[in-house]
Amino acid sequence: VLGLVLFGCQPNTTSQAGSTPQTSPQASPTTNTQPLNDTAPAAPVAPYTIAANGMNGMTPTSTLADVQKLFGAAHVKPGSFYVGEGVCSPATAVYPNDPAKAFLIVWLNQPQPSAKPYMLVWDLPDTETWEELKGSHGATVMPTSQWHTPQGVRVGSTVADVELANGKPFKLYGIDWDYGGNVTSWEKGTLDTAHHGRLRVRFGPPPTPIGDTSAFSGDAVFSSNHPAKAMKKLVAYRLTYDMIPDERPLDDALMPQQFPCETMPVPTSY
Repeated sequence: VLGLVLFGCQPNTTSQAGSTPQTSPQASPTTNTQPLNDTAPAAPVAPYTIAANGMNGMTPTSTLADVQKLFGAAHVKPGSFYVGEGVCSPATAVYPNDPAKAFLIVWLNQPQPSAKPYMLVWDLPDTETWEELKGSHGATVMPTSQWHTPQGVRVGSTVADVELANGKPFKLYGIDWDYGGNVTSWEKGTLDTAHHGRLRVRFGPPPTPIGDTSAFSGDAVFSSNHPAKAMKKLVAYRLTYDMIPDERPLDDALMPQQFPCETMPVPTSY
C-alpha cells in the first residue's frame, strides 16, 4: 500500500474547504505490509493499545459513527492533516483537547459516514518540531500519551527505548530535512513482525540539548546503533498506524482527498 507521508501540521478543528487539484502524495518509508484479519476475534488488550487488535475497538472497517460510539461524539471533531506541498487531508480528531488521549484519523476518499480509516496518527500537539513547541508553549518535557504499542513504544520514546522494543537496531533517515527522522526499516525486528509492517515512527531532537547531531543529519539512512551518543536520545514525536488491509483494492481514487491548508484555521492548542 502506498502511504502518504503526512508529516507536518496537526489537527485543525475544521472540515474540508474548497478543493484544488491534488498533489502527488509523497512516498512514506515503510516496510511491506501484510493483511490484517478483519473477522478473527480480537484477543483482549489493554485500553489505549496501538495494535491490530487494539485501538480501543477500532478496526479497518470502523466508520465515523463507530468512532463516535467508541469514544463519545463530544470527543470526536472534524480535523485535517498535513500532506505536503501546502495541502492537507480531511481527518477526524479524537480527544483533540486531551494530549494524553488524542489521536487523528485520516479517512479514505469515500462518502461519509461510510468512509473507512486510512491511517491513525499520534503526534505532538500543535507543532511540527520541538523548536516550535518549545518556543510557542515554553515546553521542556514531552507531553505524555496513554497510547502505546504492546512493546511499550509511544510518543516520547527515545531511540534507545524503541531499539530495545524492536529487539535489534533499525534504520532511519537523518534528521533536519523533509523526511528527517522517519524509520525506513525495522530490519525484521519485533516492531515489524508484531505489527505486519504497519507501524511507523518519526524521531527528532527533544527540547533539551542532546549534543552534536550533525553526524546523522540530512538525506541519508543511518542505523539506530550509530556511534554518536546523541542518536539514542532522539525522541519519537509521531507514530502512525496503517489501517488498510492489503486484500482491499486501493486505487488513486480512494486515496485521502487533499485541500489547500491555507483555507483551514490555525491548529487548535491542546
